[in-house]
Amino acid sequence: MYLGVLINKLSLFGNSLSRIINGQVTTTASHPHQISLQRWSSTYGVWYHTCGGSIIADTWIVTAAHCVDTATASVLQVVLNDGRLNDPSSKAYGVAKIVLHPNYNKGSSAYPNDIALLQLTSSADLSGVNGIIALANNGENFDGQTCELSGWGHIETG
Repeated sequence: MYLGVLINKLSLFGNSLSRIINGQVTTTASHPHQISLQRWSSTYGVWYHTCGGSIIADTWIVTAAHCVDTATASVLQVVLNDGRLNDPSSKAYGVAKIVLHPNYNKGSSAYPNDIALLQLTSSADLSGVNGIIALANNGENFDGQTCELSGWGHIETG
């Protein structure tokens, strides 16, 4: 599994977004905010990748609510790495708190308000390749503009 990127038009009124399929391999240097959200498997005794997320502050991560809506903080960790899930220099951080959007509608096929914040147990070391994502200013409109999406996944079918 690779850190991938897909460049597409953003449409607030239609679904023009695609999966990472047909994307391209990228690096953490190009997407320093990208993290791997991992969950503990007590059955197998290992951490496994479950979702991606973005660093918004040294102690806060934004991710999809559906990735954490059934979890407790104690079974989650956030991993910063170089764009490979098996990176030996990865840094793992515990999750202290999960904050789901108050209007998240679990089970809805459209996943309205599918967003959550994760507070880390300690400040992430952002002195290497990892860093905070640039956030939009309040009121900015990006409808019809080209955007870049990053995430973990396969970049081709098969």
